[in-house]
Amino acid sequence: MFVFDRETHKIEEVNQSAIEKYGYSADEFRELRIEDIRAEKDASSLRRAFATLSVEHDPQVIGTHRQITKDGEIFHARITTQPASSEGGSKWIAHIFDISEIVEVKQHYREASQELKNHIDANPLALIKFDEAFNISQWSSSACKLSGYSEPEMIGKNPLETGFIVDEEKERLAERMNRIKERKNPQAI
Repeated sequence: MFVFDRETHKIEEVNQSAIEKYGYSADEFRELRIEDIRAEKDASSLRRAFATLSVEHDPQVIGTHRQITKDGEIFHARITTQPASSEGGSKWIAHIFDISEIVEVKQHYREASQELKNHIDANPLALIKFDEAFNISQWSSSACKLSGYSEPEMIGKNPLETGFIVDEEKERLAERMNRIKERKNPQAI
């Protein structure tokens, strides 16, 4: 957390957590402007964020921005700010929350999801995913090729309503689906 001047962006006071996170002493911080601890590419987003601030005393979310430490380490931070006093003025408080781990987990999730999608699309088997009501929620490209049905034709449909389940299997499949829905035997499919 630190106090800064909204007009000049000069940092005026910092707490111990900011000193430890950024690596600057309190005196060094007082020589900096907010832009100096922001990753260079994000400077324009900072100006846009400040332009949208209202004078309300309630905390306002500036957004998620990359910050830079004295040693050059970049981390992702969620930033909120508010006036330092209820009378307004140019002194504002910034609360910096390091969310680097969250950003990293989200990135790994996106990469894993994309990798899984690539594997599904490259798989020669028809892979079909169902939601809890047994409606089709995913229809792989191999399912398209093997069945002749496109993904838009199949998404949201129950397999019993499609033409790819033979009549002799529909009753048995319906029974299995009902058992799973009732949770009597979730392994039986």
